[in-house]
Formats: sequence, C-alpha cells, structure tokens
Amino acid sequence: MLKQRVISAVLAILALAIAVYYLPSAELRWIVLSVWTLGAWEWAGFIKNVSPVKRLMFTVVAFIVMLIACLGYLSTAVVQSVLFVAVIFWVIAAVQIVQFPKEFSTIFTLLSGVLVIVPSYMAFDYLLQNFKLWYVLILLLMIWAADVGAYFSGKTLGKNKLAPNVSPGKTREGAIGGLILSVIVGLVAAKFLLDISWINSVKHFAVLSVLVVISSVVGDLTVSMFKRNAGVKDSGVFLPGHGGVMDRVDSLCAGVVFFTLWLMLSGSGNNINSLSAIV
Repeated sequence: MLKQRVISAVLAILALAIAVYYLPSAELRWIVLSVWTLGAWEWAGFIKNVSPVKRLMFTVVAFIVMLIACLGYLSTAVVQSVLFVAVIFWVIAAVQIVQFPKEFSTIFTLLSGVLVIVPSYMAFDYLLQNFKLWYVLILLLMIWAADVGAYFSGKTLGKNKLAPNVSPGKTREGAIGGLILSVIVGLVAAKFLLDISWINSVKHFAVLSVLVVISSVVGDLTVSMFKRNAGVKDSGVFLPGHGGVMDRVDSLCAGVVFFTLWLMLSGSGNNINSLSAIV
C-alpha cells in the first residue's frame, strides 16, 4: 500500500510539474473542471441508496455552476463571497467531526457536497486565472508535504488519536509532523519558485502554510466522515493506493479555499509578483 501511494504521488507531482510548465492556464482550468465534476459524481455516492438518475442530477447541477465560473461570468466579489461561505462551512464541518458519529440526512449530505466542491473549484479557477502557475504548485506541495509528514510522523511517533470516530489511523503527532514539514516545504518552494528572499517567503507564506495545513486536515477528515456515514471505504477508483477523486482532493478542497482567499484579501500575490521582479 505504501509503495503504491508513493509511486502514485511521485507520478502525480511529475505530471503536475509538466502541466504547470507547458500547459496554458486555460487548458489547466478545463482539466480541473473535469476532475471536480468526477468528484461531484463520487460525492453523490455518499447518499445511501441513491439512484443513478439522482446521482447524475447532482453531478450535472454542480457541473453547470462550476462551468459558469469557468466561463468568467462571476465577478471577483461573488467568488470572494462564496469563499467566505465556504470558510463558515469548514468551521461547521470541524465541529461535526468532533461530534461524530451521527447520522446525516440526504439534504445535509447534498448541501455539504455543494459547499465542498463548488467553492473549492471557484478558488482553484480564480487561482489559475489571476496568479502565476507556480502558486498552484506551491499549494499542492504544501498539502502533499502535510500528507507525507503526517503519515511518517504518525507511524513513528503517533500515540494520541486525532479523530478516532472518523479516521482511527490519524494521530495528533502525525498532524503536528505534517504541519512542520508542510511549513518548511512551503517556505522553500515559495523562495525558489517565486524567486523571492527568505524574509519575504516567511512574511507571505508562514501563516498561510499553517492555515492551509489545518484546513486540509479538516477537509480530509470531513470526506472521511461522510464516507463512514455512508458505509464506504473509498469514494471511487482513481489512482492505485489512493482511492477515488475525492480521496485525493479532500484536503485540497479545503486548503485551496483558504489559500486563495488569503491571497485575495491580503494582496500578497500582487506584492510577491512585484518583489520577484527585483529580488
């Protein structure tokens, strides 16, 4: 299992690096839309005894809303408002994780799916449209580093369960190890990929890295919570050792919201773009 996870992760990183370097952001946006649409299909499967027709309806509705964003019909103010709503949802999701186990209704599951998938797509799409593609790579490196750090720290040091009723294998020590590794990777990636000084890397990415990691953990546990509620192990089949699409983008769905909203509100992206030209 570990060998499959490592091989799949390495292949994914290489594919992403090639895509970021060679593909225009417009093409990447359509790829992301396709992946998130598959995620919507999988999320609908978290509803117990859902019919294929209802599952397809949910997927189509989510796709249409995301397509509207992809085609540029939503203003920055609208996107920002949606991301604020998503932040509130993730706070509520964290509370639900603490209170689990509990039975979720079909309406709550569907609404949660909309708030997980649509805002995260809008955030990712906004990121691709308005910032250098290296920002996307930095974000993903942060999240992957948190995943890898949590895995190995949890295996070697893990004693205290993080959320035993949701994901018994995750530990607090693993989460701390993932946080530390992710912050280090985020700062190093920002320094070299954006060609800025160490001071500016820390200034713009230290706190952001922490926010991304914490939110990514909540995202991971939220998807695990809905899978456990539905009685399924994986959301689907996508990459060997990784399960379905939602099993891979669960952390990203939360992390990208906080990452993009931080850049939108702080103006860090514009500041860094100007710094990288002179540093």
